[in-house]
Amino acid sequence: MYLKDYNSKAEKLDTSVFTELSSLSKKNNEVLPKQIIFPFKEKKIELQNIGPYLYKFYQLDTINQTVKLELEANLAGDIHYKEKIDNLFYYNEIYYLNGNMRSKNISSWLGFSINNAYKYDEKGNLIRTIDFDQGYGFNFDKVLNFCKNNDIELQANKMNKLTKATLENGKKVWNINYFNGKTNKIDFYQLDGETGEIIQKEIGKEKYGIKHY
Repeated sequence: MYLKDYNSKAEKLDTSVFTELSSLSKKNNEVLPKQIIFPFKEKKIELQNIGPYLYKFYQLDTINQTVKLELEANLAGDIHYKEKIDNLFYYNEIYYLNGNMRSKNISSWLGFSINNAYKYDEKGNLIRTIDFDQGYGFNFDKVLNFCKNNDIELQANKMNKLTKATLENGKKVWNINYFNGKTNKIDFYQLDGETGEIIQKEIGKEKYGIKHY
């Protein structure tokens, strides 16, 4: 249901408070407020000053201790927003300090993105679309089924990675680095992004790190 409404339309925020703070911070960091109320979309969020240029807010999912919602404003850079969709995916937005959208995408805490990512210039014009699903006929649902069938438990509280990569020959692949709790070592699988065929497999590695591409 969430993906149904996902499109290339850019949003704009009222970031006048950050524009004022940004110019003020260049003069005297000590006069910056310790917290501010930011009207983000239809929410009012209390941001805490955790550094000379940085204001941040986050909410935790108390069930599994993952980030449910996060908003970070860098007075020397831009505004980052992250919202949890489910136990696997996050929706991400980045805005320029003038309030125009810089980019938006959908990503997983495991290390891969899906669907389209959209990038915009400082005037809010769409300048680039990246299709993260292109070349991946063997999509993330099929990869997760592969993990389930091979007793690979990709839990959020473990240092596991499931990433997409493009080999030198242009082939799209999935890389799975999985901490095996039974052996206390790392198991590695590389799957063909189109067919799901196992290209490489390495069981019982001593540490993380992929040297296969």
